[in-house]
Amino acid sequence: MSLYTYIPPLRNDFGCVMLVHEEPMDKKRNYYWVERGAFYLNHFKTMKRYPDEPPIIFPPVLKKIVTEWIKKSKAKVYLFSKQNNDAYAGCLNDNKANSFSNEVKKAASRFIKGANISINVLRKSKVTSLKGKNEEVRIKTARAMRHSLSTATHAYMRTSYSSDSQQSSVESDEDFE
Repeated sequence: MSLYTYIPPLRNDFGCVMLVHEEPMDKKRNYYWVERGAFYLNHFKTMKRYPDEPPIIFPPVLKKIVTEWIKKSKAKVYLFSKQNNDAYAGCLNDNKANSFSNEVKKAASRFIKGANISINVLRKSKVTSLKGKNEEVRIKTARAMRHSLSTATHAYMRTSYSSDSQQSSVESDEDFE
């Protein structure tokens, strides 16, 4: 859950993260450089719009949490893997790891019993928390979440009467400045 709260929440992009101990040279997969605390997000929904994003450097507290996770889980190849050490569905081909999003829901439900907290809900919560903030902050956060300010406003901003089913999760990013 820390990956979705200590940094602006990304989509379902942590289920196929390979662990590396030096800077990765290819842009085919997502990587986490353990010693540096750098997350290389190369494969994601809007990657064609943002092809040359720098790695996300985790804040020290998140780096510490992830390092502890790696140690306790004995992760060797992937940051997260199934109990049999296999990759989540989609990691070995071009598809997303949808089964990982189910793990995020399970983890969130441990904190709030009976809640159905999805990655999309976490993203909406972050965008909504920026209501009233200056445009520069909102643009910077939208970019960190790999979408435009327009997408943040139209697809993720919650209103007092909205529900998840009333809001679109379609992201065109055509209006990115």
